[in-house]
Amino acid sequence: MFPFDGERTWDYQSDDVTATYKLNVLSVGEFETIEGKKVYTLSTTKECVANDPDCVGDLVYRMSWSSDPSNGVYIWGYDLGDGQVELRPPVQVAYDTMERDESVKTTTGGVVWTSTMRGIESCPIKIIAEWDECGVFEVAADGGDSFPLAGTYWATAGNGIAAFQHEGDEGTWQLSDIDCQGECNGDWW
Repeated sequence: MFPFDGERTWDYQSDDVTATYKLNVLSVGEFETIEGKKVYTLSTTKECVANDPDCVGDLVYRMSWSSDPSNGVYIWGYDLGDGQVELRPPVQVAYDTMERDESVKTTTGGVVWTSTMRGIESCPIKIIAEWDECGVFEVAADGGDSFPLAGTYWATAGNGIAAFQHEGDEGTWQLSDIDCQGECNGDWW
């Protein structure tokens, strides 16, 4: 549900009709090995799509993820444009297998993170018929800064995050296009 290998791009549009931009997410397929895990850094940029003089297309954030069928899914850090914030230990989003309403807690940087698998439900967006079900994960912080980690993620097998809603967002960011070039079938969960 969280593939990062190969050169992948995901484009997202908000279902909030007042949004004047879309989000583009890029994984270049290069990874860093940390504690024996392949950690991929994804860059999220804003692309202005409406006539809004206040909209500036630029980097929104970077997040470093790992995902494999033996160890589960982790977030290792993020960068809001002012320097990388390392998360050691990393925030665990999912075990290798999880059941509905099962949670995992991580304490890192003075913040307690809880990730809960809400279950398998209908995806909020269906680009192809096979995407009728998504794994739903809710990540929450108990104190401290929560952006860009906290929120709800809907993920599909083999294709990644079909939709997400950051804590405090007015709308849900829904996948509008996906592309994968090169080797896109390696280690992921």
